[in-house]
Amino acid sequence: MKNISQIKPQKLLFICSVISLLLLFQSCEKDESTDSKLDTNLDSKLDSNLVGSWKITEDGSKAPWGIAIDSEGNVYFSELYGNGISKFTSAGTLVTHWGTNGSGNGQFNMPKHIAIDGEGNVYVADEENQRIQKFTSSGAYITQWGNPDSGVDMWAPGSVTADIVNNWVYVVDVYNRLQKFDLSGNFITQWGGTGTGDGQLMLGNQSDPFNQSPCGQMAVDTIGNVYVVDNHNSRIQKFTSSGTFLMKWGGKGSEGGQFMYPFGIVIDNKNGFIYVSDNSLLDNEGNIARIEKFDLSGNFIKQWVLNVQNQAIGALAVDHEGHVLAVVGGNLCIYDFN
Repeated sequence: MKNISQIKPQKLLFICSVISLLLLFQSCEKDESTDSKLDTNLDSKLDSNLVGSWKITEDGSKAPWGIAIDSEGNVYFSELYGNGISKFTSAGTLVTHWGTNGSGNGQFNMPKHIAIDGEGNVYVADEENQRIQKFTSSGAYITQWGNPDSGVDMWAPGSVTADIVNNWVYVVDVYNRLQKFDLSGNFITQWGGTGTGDGQLMLGNQSDPFNQSPCGQMAVDTIGNVYVVDNHNSRIQKFTSSGTFLMKWGGKGSEGGQFMYPFGIVIDNKNGFIYVSDNSLLDNEGNIARIEKFDLSGNFIKQWVLNVQNQAIGALAVDHEGHVLAVVGGNLCIYDFN
């Protein structure tokens, strides 16, 4: 296995190209025009489903990345370059913020996706520190695992999600391995690996299997199946909780049910829908951002092109009313797709 020190320079180049999508700080705006570049099963009005938005950070260069919602409706964000976690009320009022740059307990170095368990604890994929950190809902440090010095074979984790029914935590690391832990960080099993076959993942550069940057979001349904955004394979993969491959859907393209560069995924378990965010380009100018809607078997239902002013649409969450929350630059955009 390649040493992580050899991977970092390549991986950071890819990270910078993706982060360029998220750095511009602009607001979400409604637009009554249509876009001819994506014309399959589109809404007739762009962003007619936008029901609200608020600022995550005044400084868009902090690059809000991950998002999660707790049982009380509070919304949490990770800041990739701000090296912190923010907690807001559902109305957008800041409750608390924790974290600084560093490698100590409660510090971060490029935190990516985040997750919340059934008790409200927060899990952060602290990528460049090679670990998952666990906190209370108020930001008090609890524990960590995955730092190579601890003996856990997990490198540069970028994606994390929690199964609140069965009390598991799932992590994808730089080697495209999906690993399963209990809530204390004890290793259970793993599957995946770099590639294009069923059950394999490609979350970075296809031409260089060691130039990976786990950034696709994951989600878990009510019976414990795990859904993974397989970025560079332009697809979603679905597994059982023990790692058995169940199905995949997608493929490269801009039509309904296809993906160009998928990023976020969230399951509306109450209504039985899956939402996936997708972007057409790895730069800002001319990017077409959209959200696609599927059932739990991956059958395409509808898609919406979003007026986000050439920005990327990132990680997703669903609130208690079934609204889809999306990270767009330094903002949160709230959509009603019901």
